[in-house]
Amino acid sequence: MRRAGLAALWLVLECGGRVDAADVTGCGHAVGDGEVAELRGDLDCAAPTTFPFSAEGVHLSAGATLRMNGFAIRGDGSGVGITCFGPGEPNPAPCTLEGEGDIRGFWAAINGAGCALVVRDLLMKENSNGIVAALRCRLEATRIVASDNTELGIWATEVHGRDVDASRNGGAGVVASFDIDVRRLRAIDNGREGVRLARFRGGDGRIVDSVVVRNDRLGQGFDIAAAGRLRLVRTQCGRSAKLRYRRHPETNGYRPRVVGSFGCAQD
Repeated sequence: MRRAGLAALWLVLECGGRVDAADVTGCGHAVGDGEVAELRGDLDCAAPTTFPFSAEGVHLSAGATLRMNGFAIRGDGSGVGITCFGPGEPNPAPCTLEGEGDIRGFWAAINGAGCALVVRDLLMKENSNGIVAALRCRLEATRIVASDNTELGIWATEVHGRDVDASRNGGAGVVASFDIDVRRLRAIDNGREGVRLARFRGGDGRIVDSVVVRNDRLGQGFDIAAAGRLRLVRTQCGRSAKLRYRRHPETNGYRPRVVGSFGCAQD
């Protein structure tokens, strides 16, 4: 009798701690906090004739997980492949996106705000933008490609990554608003900077074992431009610019001024 009671207790604990995965088979699917969803086939998402008038892939709440299982989410040039809008509080539960998988054909492959994003083993090409998460959003990226997009590769408040490729984008490869910490980054042949650390009052950054070359063909040829502290460790780069932002008296806005460099080959 005692053994049966222990077995029943184990079953309750085991089932209570397990999260069943929901199948995602259509565009516009929402995955709630704490839920795990499995993509079961390619999604081709088009803009509806009613609100929101743009393509919608999958919506993730803070704490939700989507497993791509090798499938693709494709858009019609509008909207967002994956959305993650968190509470805007410190240390939110992350939206987790696990590949392998492919997102293409959207205004943004991933769009987030007030959130934490964990992205692994994902390909984002042929969008307007790869990742746009510039409003209080921390990105943890591992083995992702955000290349061949017409505008930005990656833009987030904080960018932390390993084995990231952000190349041949029409705009910048990687833009971090506050801080950046990346290893084995490839940012090559982007229309603007390969890496930009954009905080007005200076951010913090470290780029390790990376290649950031042949960027900014539409500007002054800077591979890396940053305001604040930035360490380059065993990183190959062409030109860099250390920036300082000053308020412009006529527009009351801020404009950057080059005040130094970070030690790239052609500085």
